[in-house]
Amino acid sequence: MIILNVVKSYGDKYKNLNIDFINAENQMLEDSSKEFDSFLKGVNLTGVNWKKEIKTGRPSDEILNFITEQNIGLVLMGSTGKEGVKLFIMGSVTEKVMRTVPCSFIITKSESLIHLKLEKHLVDIDSIYQEGVQLEKD
Repeated sequence: MIILNVVKSYGDKYKNLNIDFINAENQMLEDSSKEFDSFLKGVNLTGVNWKKEIKTGRPSDEILNFITEQNIGLVLMGSTGKEGVKLFIMGSVTEKVMRTVPCSFIITKSESLIHLKLEKHLVDIDSIYQEGVQLEKD
């Protein structure tokens, strides 16, 4: 069993701002890795041959690439249960993977999947940037 966590990369999204997000992304990756380890400690994997993998990039793409590269036969994936406008605006990684996955696929709903603290800060940066763009237009 391979337990995969994909940390969303923001570098390309902000490359035209000439801002270096490498340090922020490295910190996000480090924080995510710690949270991932903490999460795994709470999962009973006794008697299971498993390893963990952490990737960075666009989550749906990274998951699908990993499935193909590793010739995965069955995927069990968590869903955060977003609905309505949130799902429409933000999209759903699970939905994107489900539509194109080349193998058997099981979805499990969870109220609390691994939450990336730094992701909120990057979303805040994005909203500040959008406000700046609007101010410049005005």
